[in-house]
Amino acid sequence: DAPPEAQKIAQFICDGVDDDVEIQAAIDTLGAADLSVGHFNVRTIRLKEDGIRIQGQGSNTILRHQNNVNFPMFITVTDDRPPDGTTAGYTGRPQGFGGIILKGFHIEGNSANNMVRLPEPDDFEAEGICLRWAYNYIIEDISINDVVCFGIYVNTGPSAPRTNGRIARCEVTGTTGVVDAAYEPFGKSGASIFVTCPYTVGVDIVDCLVHDNLTVGLALEDRVSDIRVKGGNYSRNQRHGIALHPAYNVRIEDALINLNGGLGIQVGSGDSRPIWINRCQLIGNAMGPINTVQFGYGQSGDIFFADDNVVG
Repeated sequence: DAPPEAQKIAQFICDGVDDDVEIQAAIDTLGAADLSVGHFNVRTIRLKEDGIRIQGQGSNTILRHQNNVNFPMFITVTDDRPPDGTTAGYTGRPQGFGGIILKGFHIEGNSANNMVRLPEPDDFEAEGICLRWAYNYIIEDISINDVVCFGIYVNTGPSAPRTNGRIARCEVTGTTGVVDAAYEPFGKSGASIFVTCPYTVGVDIVDCLVHDNLTVGLALEDRVSDIRVKGGNYSRNQRHGIALHPAYNVRIEDALINLNGGLGIQVGSGDSRPIWINRCQLIGNAMGPINTVQFGYGQSGDIFFADDNVVG
């Protein structure tokens, strides 16, 4: 349903059925896909090389996950084998995937018609975007609604250079989560934005809106380091607004973290340090603004909670 003038100049024309086929062809041929305004019905788009760029025209470029895909809409992957619910459908490469750019579109997750297979590796659980073993990536101006477990999932491989990732001006809402007894005794498992892996060093998360999800808003997990959360709104999530499990050298600045069902900021699961929190608003969170130990996850220290934060 793109306008006629866009169709006249397009190299690939989608027909509303398995539009990922045409998008994948553009990526494999050109290394990039510029998406017009309009609706695209997609399964999985594989990002198999460095430097891939996919850019839409903003909120009027809408990608809808088709029924029964049960796999991320975008995923870094090295081959075309179909996912089968195990790691057999994914083979990583030690150097990872560098320079991927995703910008300017809306993802409709269609969670009611896509499932999560538990127990499975986290990165196979029906996300919107899964950049696994990625570095020097940019994810900007993307809105994501109604996914199951993760709106955005990123990590970095063991042989990659410094991550230098950027997630900016993204909105994630309506993440439905999964009931799992192994997780905390409230809310659902999952995280709307999930940054993980000890090789992940250096990620900026800027002015993101992460709200009204049945999961944690933002999770920094498994010894990620040098993370900067600047601005944004992490509010009205059923679990914590922001959770660190553990994370090192984290700065959280100028963020609204209000009215969450758990803590505003949860610091737990190991020895998270140091953490700087400045000029944030943490009001009306059901379990309080911040903690150092939660549900037996372990001792945390070196938390610098400045006087310029607003709590209540």
